[in-house]
Amino acid sequence: MSLTLSSCVFQRFDSNQDQQISRIEYNKEVDTHHANDPPTHTVLLRLFDALDYNNDSHLSQSDFDALFVAADANKNHLVNQAEFRTVFYDLTGILPVGK
Repeated sequence: MSLTLSSCVFQRFDSNQDQQISRIEYNKEVDTHHANDPPTHTVLLRLFDALDYNNDSHLSQSDFDALFVAADANKNHLVNQAEFRTVFYDLTGILPVGK
C-alpha cells in the first residue's frame, strides 16, 4: 500500500469531503463493509481510537498518512502485509489473523 493509496482510502472514508474523517464517517464505512464480521468490525473500530492521536474524534489526512509512514519499516514507500500487521499490532494490541 502506498501513500497514494492512503489518499484514495482516506477520500473513500471522507464522505462529506471536508478533509477529515469523523468517527461517524469512519463507523459508517466500517459498518458497510464489515457488519457481517463482528471480530473485524470491533478491531477496526478500535483502530480509529489508535489513529486519533489528539482525541478530537476526527482523522486528518496527515493522521492517516502517519499510519502508512510508520508501517513502512523498510522505507520503500509501500506497505506489505507483514509491515501492516506489525503496525496494526503496535496500535491496537491485537494480532491480525489471515494470510
